[in-house]
Amino acid sequence: MKLSVHHSRFWPLGIGLAILLVATMPIVTALQCPSIIVYRVYVTDVRDTSFTVTWITDIASDGHVDWGLSTSLGNTKSDPVANTTTHYVTVGGLSPNTTYYFRVRSGAAVDDNEGTYYSVTTGPTLDIPVPGKIVWGYVYDSDGMTPVANAIVYLQLQDMDGRGSLENSQWVATRTDDSGAWFYSLVNVRTANGYGYFEFTDGVDRLRIVAQGGDKGCIGEDGAERTVPIPVSYPARFDTSLDGVPNGSPISTPNDTSTVTPTATPTSTPSATPTPSPTSTATPTHTATSIPGTRTMVSYQALSPPMINGDISEWPITGTISLDPSTAHFIAPRSTPDPLDSSATIRSAWDDEHLYFAIHVVDDVLVADSAEMWKDDAIEMGIDGLHDHLPYGPDDHQFTFVVDGRVGEFGVPISGMTFYTREVSSGFDMEIAIPRSLLNLETLDAGHVLGFTWALRDDDGNRQGDWESHMVWEGTQTVRSSADWGQLRLDADPILWQSTSTPTLTVTPTPTATPTPSTTFTPTVTPTSTPTATFTSTVTPTSTPAPTEEPMLGVYLPVILIE
Repeated sequence: MKLSVHHSRFWPLGIGLAILLVATMPIVTALQCPSIIVYRVYVTDVRDTSFTVTWITDIASDGHVDWGLSTSLGNTKSDPVANTTTHYVTVGGLSPNTTYYFRVRSGAAVDDNEGTYYSVTTGPTLDIPVPGKIVWGYVYDSDGMTPVANAIVYLQLQDMDGRGSLENSQWVATRTDDSGAWFYSLVNVRTANGYGYFEFTDGVDRLRIVAQGGDKGCIGEDGAERTVPIPVSYPARFDTSLDGVPNGSPISTPNDTSTVTPTATPTSTPSATPTPSPTSTATPTHTATSIPGTRTMVSYQALSPPMINGDISEWPITGTISLDPSTAHFIAPRSTPDPLDSSATIRSAWDDEHLYFAIHVVDDVLVADSAEMWKDDAIEMGIDGLHDHLPYGPDDHQFTFVVDGRVGEFGVPISGMTFYTREVSSGFDMEIAIPRSLLNLETLDAGHVLGFTWALRDDDGNRQGDWESHMVWEGTQTVRSSADWGQLRLDADPILWQSTSTPTLTVTPTPTATPTPSTTFTPTVTPTSTPTATFTSTVTPTSTPAPTEEPMLGVYLPVILIE
């Protein structure tokens, strides 16, 4: 049987950006059985230091993007999901306003744009937007009930009133997590030329949604466009059911006169047999311990603030909570971690203006090699300030703290947080001070109970820039506040610092610009009395590395998450 590749064409969509649309002309490249056919190659989310490539195949396979500064390429970034018909790869660690070339591979199938390779030019560096305006939802199979993992959700903002940004935004994409959920922050969407964020009018301009499930079908592509008014309140939920027809048709670009729809050549539809859709899809399994009731973590009153420098030796052991395979309520089905490689403890304190946390992580390999911060060695916290179990309100937050010093909210880099991380012999320590103002709470006082959970992600560098294990203390995720989260209770009892001197809060805001993480984390410990470790990163030519799931959609963003 001959291997066929459905080549994709390069169509410009503004300066420095592109959307890649699929033509239907197959060519023979090799002998292979069974054949793999590549469809729907698109480039989305073109930013200053990253871009995302998505495509589908008729048979579940691996996916890879070979890329470089010339057609010689020289670098490879792989899809962290190894056996799927939908492929999603973010290439990061790039330079602004620079042209890159790439091709895609699945199995033995190679799509290099008929030998000319695809090219994309990154945009300029923009200020980090204020987090918010989150849209989210679930993608279901054609039965309307079974969630679809690894579906790709494409979004585009469309101007309707002639105000703010005109015409259409660039396309952005995110991927559903194991529960079929996705999310995306619309403040991150850029204009078609990538030189600014797309300014839109809530309730007037429109949002186009396309969901692609590969062998499970799609929705919102040609003939079935789905556009909805941009919400007036957030978060806004948009659920989607796929049509059950494998592969579908290419995404068109309505209202964009610079895009020419390719003309199909009179070739027959390839005869490759697509992977049959399963008759039913169960909710992904997870490992859970039998823990009665909802667990509560106690935060003790700080009569004087801790010194936030990464040295947690001044913290007493009072109120320590452990997270390992025996205490986690949820362990993602990808792998069960070894406690000697992935476990953590956390302690908390509070005063009128801050929540404080001290965290110790046991980890034998420290890795920060992804553009999406939730794919690296990191701690996540979910906080429901009002404890109302309602997601995405102004009191709801998901923070990610990465081993290399990045910090984000819902996967979007943020500033204003006091956060130090330092390497120790068994892994790394973190000290965190979260301002009350960032939590959008009027007061912090004794007796206050917040919805709370926390999670540990471990990346040992074996999954091409993606995490290998994910444990959640209470609940199954940290993104959407829910009744199955635990609690954080602010206690009137004072915390007794182990330091003999009265420490003062050292404010070291996190960077406002997204740093470029490396593939290999090689910390150098400074052997002085100053308790600050210096991390020196070595960048290799294949490093890919900001985001952003699962989709925080996440990712998992995983949307997510996002940038």
